[in-house]
Amino acid sequence: MKLADIKKLKVAELRSKLQEAGLECKGLKAELVGRLWSSLDQQQPARTPGQDTPGPDTPGQDIPGQDDDTTVVADNIQAAASPSSLLPQQTSRECSDSTTQTDGEGGSQSPLADCEQLPVGQREAGAGRSELEDRGWAFYEFKEEIRYKRAKAPQAPLERDESQQEVEDAVKLDSYDSHLHFDISQDGVCGQPRFWDRFPLLWSGCRLTHGVWQGRVSFEARLERTLLSNNMVDGLESSEAYGMRVGWSLSQTSLLLGEEAFSFAYDAGARKVTSGQEEDYGETFSEGDIIGSYASFSTNGSVQLSFHKNGRFMGVAFSLEASELQGRALFPHVLCKNCAVRFLLGATAPAWYCSPPGFTPLAALPAGLRLRSTLGPNSRAQSEVVLMVGLPAAGKSHWAKARVRQHLGKHYRLLSTEELLACMMGRGARERQLQQAAQCLTELIQRAANTPGNYILDQGRRGAVEEWPCATRGSLVQPPPNTPVLSLSL
Repeated sequence: MKLADIKKLKVAELRSKLQEAGLECKGLKAELVGRLWSSLDQQQPARTPGQDTPGPDTPGQDIPGQDDDTTVVADNIQAAASPSSLLPQQTSRECSDSTTQTDGEGGSQSPLADCEQLPVGQREAGAGRSELEDRGWAFYEFKEEIRYKRAKAPQAPLERDESQQEVEDAVKLDSYDSHLHFDISQDGVCGQPRFWDRFPLLWSGCRLTHGVWQGRVSFEARLERTLLSNNMVDGLESSEAYGMRVGWSLSQTSLLLGEEAFSFAYDAGARKVTSGQEEDYGETFSEGDIIGSYASFSTNGSVQLSFHKNGRFMGVAFSLEASELQGRALFPHVLCKNCAVRFLLGATAPAWYCSPPGFTPLAALPAGLRLRSTLGPNSRAQSEVVLMVGLPAAGKSHWAKARVRQHLGKHYRLLSTEELLACMMGRGARERQLQQAAQCLTELIQRAANTPGNYILDQGRRGAVEEWPCATRGSLVQPPPNTPVLSLSL
């Protein structure tokens, strides 16, 4: 048997042949192939010079053990990815994305790879087929599942020295109260979407570490620069290519500023937004513009929120009664898409524009007049990870969202395709949103494994929790409602 024939065998067939030969049958496919080839090579008589001998210079032959170190996809996943089950029989596609191909009989390729090699006529003829247009997120989740299984485990980050440990009294962007896809500078005054170049539809939000409930307080934020490329804005209007919202919110509200009650935003499109409702307000702002945000609390607990653009008063945007706010602190908040933002947070730094009389910058307030938000875990050992397991429509997402609401102090980050789709506000092709959400979820799970925090993985993936070796881990199995459970094993 030639080496090329051995490599075409499935894992189960390789193990069966190794068992017949009395050899070890555990390990990756590359190891099984090498073990079987070595055994057969020893049993064969010495080859004459005219016979083919595999070697590094022989075209079409590979040396066992030099395959990329990827894990073997289970046989049932290979069956689910059979070309006959997902694509029309008449269509023959040549896929080029090797990261989503599974090993099959005869070296067949997975239909989940991006297929771009069809002749132009066939591509146009198949463009209208519903099976290619109406892909749900399960299609992209399965594609990313295979890529995730083949990816190497992320490397653990270097430990921070004492000089880099978080200072509780410093006002900065809060890495614990932000989207995992929001990137914060080391000094804590600048931030931008982490994956702006690959997932341009994604909005990323973050609050500051301190909030206020009394006095007259202000902060300034500058739209530092837009993060755009020609291929990103293709198909988008210029007004939708980037965006920014700045304002105030309660600490328990969503990081999507302006999309819930008690979340108040001034939008770059000349709108004020709260509870998902938009109204015309102020002027548009763009790269280089500075927005001043002002909260004026009265002695009875009511508050007025107003904004300035480059030192010009835009008017009072929101007014809250004391009975609504109930003494709770408001935190500065920013939400942005494809742009970078910078805050002026130096306690003694001169203001970019003069504040109205009587207002004090948040960073200059005495420690007793500002409230520090909840401190997060400073190591993976203190983190908590919950993996949701269950059948579709069993209530996993409902349980996960309920747990987030019931434990607001833990600031759970809910990692799911649905949550990422919610961060893609605005118009856009549904299929493009699904594809970007599935791909981004894979990136976030790998990053979360090395970022201290509390997480709920709503899309359960085998082995995903194992990447948190030092965290408090748990799995929740959610059966369908009103269904008796006969047996349960993890």
